[in-house]
Amino acid sequence: MKKKYIAAFGCFVGLLSCEKATVEPINPSAISYNKNVQPIIEAHCIECHLMGSESAELYDYDRVAATVVSGQLEGCLNGDTNFVQMPFDHVLDDSSKNIIYLWIDQGFQDN
Repeated sequence: MKKKYIAAFGCFVGLLSCEKATVEPINPSAISYNKNVQPIIEAHCIECHLMGSESAELYDYDRVAATVVSGQLEGCLNGDTNFVQMPFDHVLDDSSKNIIYLWIDQGFQDN
């Protein structure tokens, strides 16, 4: 019986010591291409959108900005039926999409 109480107490102490992971919030007034947008593109897009690819090239700021101007980047992310949903293999999480949308709304600066 003592072993059950000791085990239960150990589990209780273990649960108390758990920490919730925190993510540093992004200041929406300070979205940066280099710090916020480019890492998303590198993680989710660049594998298929390299220099010389048949699809939109997203390997540098100028190419990404061109897809913003044409409406292609936003259309591919928001499910617009005039564009193919990207990325192909998974849906980009809402947090990443919102960072890109904020960057576009702020004038998609090269910063």
